[in-house]
Amino acid sequence: MREKRRSPYILRALSAYIEQEKLLSATSRPLLAVSGGRDSMALLSLFLHLYKWPISVAHFNFLLRGEESQRDQRHVEQICKSANLPLHIQCADAKKWSKEHKCSLEEGCRALRYEYFNALCDKYGYTEIVTAHHAEDQAETLLFHLSRGCGVEGLRGMRPRNGKIVRPLLSFNREELESWLSENQIAYVDDSSNASDDYARNYIRHNVLPDLVTVNPQAVRHIYALSRYADQIYETLRTESETLFGSIERPIPFVFDISAKIREHEGLAFFWLRERLQYLNFSNHSVDTLQTLLSCGQTGKKVLAPNWEAYLERGKIVIVPRCNLPVARIYPDSEASDANFIFKQEVIKQQLSLTELKSYANRGKSTALFDFEQVRFPLTYRVWEKGDFIYPLGMPNGRKKVSDVLTDAHYPTQLRQQVCVLVDATGAILWIPPLRQSSMAVLSPSTRQVLVVEYHRSENSF
Repeated sequence: MREKRRSPYILRALSAYIEQEKLLSATSRPLLAVSGGRDSMALLSLFLHLYKWPISVAHFNFLLRGEESQRDQRHVEQICKSANLPLHIQCADAKKWSKEHKCSLEEGCRALRYEYFNALCDKYGYTEIVTAHHAEDQAETLLFHLSRGCGVEGLRGMRPRNGKIVRPLLSFNREELESWLSENQIAYVDDSSNASDDYARNYIRHNVLPDLVTVNPQAVRHIYALSRYADQIYETLRTESETLFGSIERPIPFVFDISAKIREHEGLAFFWLRERLQYLNFSNHSVDTLQTLLSCGQTGKKVLAPNWEAYLERGKIVIVPRCNLPVARIYPDSEASDANFIFKQEVIKQQLSLTELKSYANRGKSTALFDFEQVRFPLTYRVWEKGDFIYPLGMPNGRKKVSDVLTDAHYPTQLRQQVCVLVDATGAILWIPPLRQSSMAVLSPSTRQVLVVEYHRSENSF
């Protein structure tokens, strides 16, 4: 393949794009994903002509098209043999796998393919997985995202680099690649399934995109340019919004309240909220529904994601897990301690008056102090239950239902399902962190050893 005539333009442009996007380095060991079709054969040929890296090839046979799939595999084998390239081949029944894993065939093929490619990287030390996606593929991806509904991130389409996966042909259109194949007489095979409109992407490729090109011959180039522009916008918005509101990618409950800070940066705030919800796997429709309900001031409506639920409460969007927290015995067994708590022991070396004790214990609502000798261990951290009550500190001989404590604190309705309490070995509640501490095992002038419990909230609210 190296003896064929070269096109200086495409080789220079490819080399410049790889350098500009930092897709490969001088020490890279790229693994090329080659199906035997037109695009992947152009990729392989171009990399052979560049002759800059020690390339290897991977081929995945999904066993979908009978003899045709075997033909594709043989073609890749012959090309790699003639070019003396290392070749890895994997065969798997993609239909069966997709059915077992309850996903679409497209999703199944993608999962199988990249699982295999990543395994090869781990085993043989390949540094990048190189695919043959080009400008038309990018245009199809953006149109597909638009048809399903997307935000700014969806307009980015496929990135030149996504982890180990690199796409050096994204800036080239199909015509340029076909010209290269023709000029250099590169043989390739056709996948008959590409002719079918059964898949959404195929329909876009055969019907939607050609119509757009009829309207404007530069449509593909303009859509590709939009993806680049959207990428710059997204990175800017993400950086600015995370600076104000924290990391988007956090799998923890949170409350989105229309505070002064959010009103001041409303555009960034709602961008952050959308990305945060999508990170938690809320659908675009669910995100739109929540924003509409928030603007209308509706309360009580619940929106579900696979592992999370969101609802409106007094003008706030509250997001909590769909499952309750597990029961945890957390002290003195340090290996079972909950990550939210830090336990310490302090010794009072001299007798303190009640006034001095109050000053000593004044460490804020997120810290509770108990007389160590009066506490009945082990302590347990569990979700509160209906009928639970506490003897609140400051209410002599009185008790109060946990539900009433939460009501007095104006605690959001659905968040109440996630509230946990710290109880002793008898089941008595010592603390509803960080709301109310019990009067049990309270410090007194006779206390000499103190149990200090610090609670670190995982919930982020605005």
